[in-house]
Amino acid sequence: MPLVRRVTRVKTLLILIVAALVAGLPNAALATSSNAYQISVTGDHISVGISGSLFQNITTTSPFNLTIDHSNSTALTQDLNNSLRRLDSQVWVESPSLTASSNGTILTYSLNFSVLGAIHSYFGGSASADFAWRSFKVQEGVMSNGVAFNLVGKSEVGQSLVTLAKNSLLPNPSRIETVTFQMGRAQISPLQIEQLVPNLNLLDFSSLSASLDLWSGGFNTDSQMTAWTSHVGFDILAKISINEATGETVTTTEEAIYSVGATLTAPGFASPKGNLVYFGSNLLEPVFASVIIVAFAAWALTALADRRLTRSRRLGKRRK
Repeated sequence: MPLVRRVTRVKTLLILIVAALVAGLPNAALATSSNAYQISVTGDHISVGISGSLFQNITTTSPFNLTIDHSNSTALTQDLNNSLRRLDSQVWVESPSLTASSNGTILTYSLNFSVLGAIHSYFGGSASADFAWRSFKVQEGVMSNGVAFNLVGKSEVGQSLVTLAKNSLLPNPSRIETVTFQMGRAQISPLQIEQLVPNLNLLDFSSLSASLDLWSGGFNTDSQMTAWTSHVGFDILAKISINEATGETVTTTEEAIYSVGATLTAPGFASPKGNLVYFGSNLLEPVFASVIIVAFAAWALTALADRRLTRSRRLGKRRK
């Protein structure tokens, strides 16, 4: 086979291998959401931005507005440090801020802070970030102006759910009331409601403890970032059917929905392992080394096949 054709074939194989390699890395959606837990590696620290909302029509909570910034953030800083250091004693929080408001039915909030002590640099330009703290749970109320922001879900909504569950178990001679509860898509018993109440803190991200290898996502060619996504929150539905003595049946639904999508991003091509994310220029070297090895192997096999075919043809001509 002419040398030009062999070179062309090797180039084609290399292009196909690189294309397959890139296609194997899913493009993560980096679009922001109104309810989002954004974790981003930024220089020597990690930036965290959390925006969440709680909708509920189970009870009417007291309306409020609160703002915590550098002028009154001492308690918030301590609460966050305590929560994160339960999972990673080497990190600390700086510059936290929190705004929150509620009209009695819909509560929205935005929490921002920086995490330091989690990034480690290595010789050659590579680095790693430890995200063991990402599944933190704030147990304190996060008080401001008499409002325990973090406990709204547990103290008010949760207690109303418990009362509803207990009442559903009491007999009533004048009417027959049936209450069914759902958590997500799964039906749960009234007795399980009381067990759920301690987990209704708004700043409870303990469900994000799964290894980062199990999060969905990958390298995004447009942004040149690597991202992984997950989800946290709860959705509790109470369906109440009342058979009145008159024979009329009245059905109502009450619900508490809290949902936050989590996104973790790192610069360039990054690789997760447990709680760690490795990133930096050196990470690409093993990838392209593999491409070169595979391409060379493909070229070697092609050349060997060509030689055998040429030799076979020559022997055939001699026999004739």
